[in-house]
Amino acid sequence: MKYLTTPVRFAAALSFVLITVALLTPLNVRGQEGAIVRSIEIQYVGPETMSRERILDDLRTRVGSPYSETTVEDDIRTLYKTGAVQNVRMYGEPQANGVKVMVIVATRVLVTEIEIDGAESIKPKKVRASIKFKVPSLAKEESAARRTPEHHRSLPANGFHRCGRPIPPSDK
Repeated sequence: MKYLTTPVRFAAALSFVLITVALLTPLNVRGQEGAIVRSIEIQYVGPETMSRERILDDLRTRVGSPYSETTVEDDIRTLYKTGAVQNVRMYGEPQANGVKVMVIVATRVLVTEIEIDGAESIKPKKVRASIKFKVPSLAKEESAARRTPEHHRSLPANGFHRCGRPIPPSDK
């Protein structure tokens, strides 16, 4: 098999080109570094408990400024530090003469009321006193998970002997 046939050469050349294009595509995103930010689009996943204006105020990335991955990383950290954001993703998309920055935000749920229903042997006032959650406030599973064992230890002392073990918070 000294000489390869033409169809085999063509297939080898085509696969080389396709692999090269696939490997160089992520580098195109890095090629946006320094391009001018033409627009910033904010998309919400879930409730909009944080206004667009507040999100834009917290960003160092601005329309008309050069796009920078390090600035985007700082912006992500800043949004997490507000405590109102559960998840955030930022990236640049090529746009005519610059970059369009996409901000996809999942904000925390705002708890505006806690309703106690069915409390007969324990007065609702006593239950409210044991709840260390301020209303209105942003719901954080991490802080609720820390308080749950303390609450469940108090149940048998108040006549709730048949209560099962607490349900662990979801990992969503």
